[in-house]
Amino acid sequence: MRTSLTTTFCLALLLAGHAFAQDARQPSRQESFERDGIIWGSAAAWGVPFQENLSEDAKVAGLSRFWMEVKINFPHFAAIADLDWDKTYVDFIPKVRATTSTYEYYRLLQQMCALLKDGHSDVFMPKELAERMEADLPLRIDLIENRVFVTGVESKELEANGVIAGLEILKIDGVPVREYAAMNRRPYVASNSPQHVEVKVYSYQLLAGRRDRPVDVEFRSKEGRVFVKHLTRAPYPDRTTLPIFEYRKLPGNLAYVAINTFNSEDAQKEFEKYLPEIRGSDGLILDVRQNDGGSGVIAYDLIGYLTDKDFATPPWKSRQYVATLRVWGQAGGWYEAKPSQWAGKPNDFYSKPVVMLIGPRSLSATDVFAETFHRLQRGKLVGEPTAGSTGDPLAFALPGGGSARVATSADVGAGLVGRGVQPDILIPRTVQDFLAGNDAALEAGIAALKSALAR
Repeated sequence: MRTSLTTTFCLALLLAGHAFAQDARQPSRQESFERDGIIWGSAAAWGVPFQENLSEDAKVAGLSRFWMEVKINFPHFAAIADLDWDKTYVDFIPKVRATTSTYEYYRLLQQMCALLKDGHSDVFMPKELAERMEADLPLRIDLIENRVFVTGVESKELEANGVIAGLEILKIDGVPVREYAAMNRRPYVASNSPQHVEVKVYSYQLLAGRRDRPVDVEFRSKEGRVFVKHLTRAPYPDRTTLPIFEYRKLPGNLAYVAINTFNSEDAQKEFEKYLPEIRGSDGLILDVRQNDGGSGVIAYDLIGYLTDKDFATPPWKSRQYVATLRVWGQAGGWYEAKPSQWAGKPNDFYSKPVVMLIGPRSLSATDVFAETFHRLQRGKLVGEPTAGSTGDPLAFALPGGGSARVATSADVGAGLVGRGVQPDILIPRTVQDFLAGNDAALEAGIAALKSALAR
């Protein structure tokens, strides 16, 4: 995302907008039409309360809104030129009518959304369903060399039960893990690049399911022992998450900083808090491999601490439509944002060598963070390609309390969408390194810093 509107914030606006509107004079419908020239969505029209099985009319209305918002706003149809979006809508009408529950209906909308192959276009279930039907285990899971591993455990209770980092997942409910993922995850998720598709399939909600239904997971230990664990999906009151910010000193007077999200102002506050210590180092490792984005404002502000000059932000475009020009047979076009500059910090920047660690989880604002760092030629990028998905998504409500979002912006030129920011030094993750506890990308980043210092 290039703006300060995070996904969570965008969705929160759907709930907060009505309350906020009561505090300020709202224009009349006529004033709105005269000012904007367009009829925006009416919150009242989609305020259908949650039901276990929405009415057929509500389901078709939700399908229609999703189709319409995508048709108007989505910027990447050229990347999926074989998809006839209008025909898709018509084909899904009888499928929607045939659903027998709201859960089944939202799963169908998720399948339709996956056809867009976009990491910033999603359908989200009503909270009543998400809490009950998408309960997940507090595990970090990654695909490494086509094998699926537990790479982190975020619950002491699970660890006490013998589920630890380093275990390989072989089967889920008796089904081989790759086959299980193909059936239960792949049809409902998508993204712009192959590397981020793998993240969405294997790293997010692979083990999610009904809260009241345990899952049987067959593991293999580092030593080769195969065993099955019968694991409840909830609750885990001791669940933890990655820290927003991590700082430590490395040998050779190097500084290591991991920024694990741009979804909180605390990331910037923590960086500024440790900046005096960071300035005392001879080189800096910036690790954003676990950062799946958030606020572009925070990302650009942090880049500003690495340069004494103002810098250009990556150019973007969005679709533009003039109804009368269509009558005259003229094609639509694109709105291209004017070049914009972000402020460097000539009196307050870190001037020593910097290396950035990137990977396929580095999404959205983090994609743009890495791309801007690359354009500044501020230092080496080390690791694996980033997710390759950004797009300033528009969030909107759906019947029954669910919601969706659709990407609205695209790169100007070749850009990063669908490709990802490419590392200067490619260091793929390997099973051998992972099981040995080696962070090969970090080691390569340290070597790159020492080389820069030697020069």
